[in-house]
Amino acid sequence: MTRQMTRRILIVATAVLLALPLSARADEASKRAKIEQMLTVLKMEDNFNLLMKQVEQQGRQMGMSMTNPSQLTDADKKILDNFMTKLMAAMQDTMGWQKLKSEFIDLYAKAYTEEEVDGILTFYKSPVGQSMLAKTPQLVQQSMAISQTHMKEIQPKLEQLTEDLKKDLDAAHAAKPKP
Repeated sequence: MTRQMTRRILIVATAVLLALPLSARADEASKRAKIEQMLTVLKMEDNFNLLMKQVEQQGRQMGMSMTNPSQLTDADKKILDNFMTKLMAAMQDTMGWQKLKSEFIDLYAKAYTEEEVDGILTFYKSPVGQSMLAKTPQLVQQSMAISQTHMKEIQPKLEQLTEDLKKDLDAAHAAKPKP
């Protein structure tokens, strides 16, 4: 091989090696764009915002249950309401969808190949996929209702087990010799 031919091969090889990271970044950008589209098709932002509203409702109910609602004055209710407003604002600042979206994209990018993302998108854009998306929230609610029914059944057993544990721990501590 001539010196000039060797030089050309080195230049071409160097150019190819330098182009590889650019190709990988382009592939990664394509994959991330598809994942973002997938999150949109899955209505992740809407579902996340709905979850935050449910958390707020549960928080308000917990606040009311920590006190005797009949003894709450209007001023007390206003204080509780103000607390929940501040709490939800803090949660939105820390864990709002816009804060978490890129982390979710990273999570999905690690879990799925671009081909898998393409398949998921194809499915969820199909009529069957759209039907599944439409029915899932109601199915989740009904599933939770079933679970809550069973939790009510086991509640007395859990209370008894907790009481037994407390007695066993108290007995074990009482039996220990004091130093």
